[in-house]
Amino acid sequence: MNPDVTCRTIPVTPGELIGPTPRKVRLFGDGVKFGIIAVSLLALVAVSSLWFCADAIKQIKQRAVLQREGREVVGEITRQRSGSRISVPSVSYTFTVNGTAFSGWAQMPQNLVGSLRESDHILVRFLPANPAINHPDAWEWSVLLNLESIVFMIFFAIMGSVVMVILSRERRLASEGMPSVGVVTICAPKDRTFWVKYDFSTEVGRSIKGSGYSSSRQEIGASICVLYLPQNPRRNHPYPLPNFRVEGCPR
Repeated sequence: MNPDVTCRTIPVTPGELIGPTPRKVRLFGDGVKFGIIAVSLLALVAVSSLWFCADAIKQIKQRAVLQREGREVVGEITRQRSGSRISVPSVSYTFTVNGTAFSGWAQMPQNLVGSLRESDHILVRFLPANPAINHPDAWEWSVLLNLESIVFMIFFAIMGSVVMVILSRERRLASEGMPSVGVVTICAPKDRTFWVKYDFSTEVGRSIKGSGYSSSRQEIGASICVLYLPQNPRRNHPYPLPNFRVEGCPR
């Protein structure tokens, strides 16, 4: 026997991978948690977006009514709030109509930031039929004044979408992937798992390099089972997958 030849044990294809595709698969382990987080984030974005749009429409209608039917009165700033990098400062104010005190709140336009103080007077436009509907006169309102809310919604939408895309890609691999034998070239600890690189061949003999997570340490040169998409072999991962299990696979 040639001492330079290394004998490797070829893994037997797991029974649940034998047969036609697509296979029945289910979320498993951390995949369940990730799925719940993704759905929750996207649901939060959907609800927030509906609320934001409804509030924007309400604000636009109120501004139109104030411009058409509003009256002016002098108000006094009672409190000023500092802004942040993604939001502008705001003020609270009071005014009196027919001996009754009313209050309001508004975000300051950028050109007025730093120029107003508590006890300063501002001109307020109010609706005579309902003075609770009011706004500082000449202060333009814009959806962009709620930039902080928009940024958070975009951030949560991106995070939820990224998780859903990752889970969707892995689900497709579990459902439609073709099994092959991979030969480990690198194995390194990564958090609670191991990051492995490997070489494998497709059904038509094409040689592909792949990488992914393994729940156990793999020796260099060891053979492992790999799932790959026949349409795109570069989409591959060591089997079993971290977040999905094929029906019939033991836990």
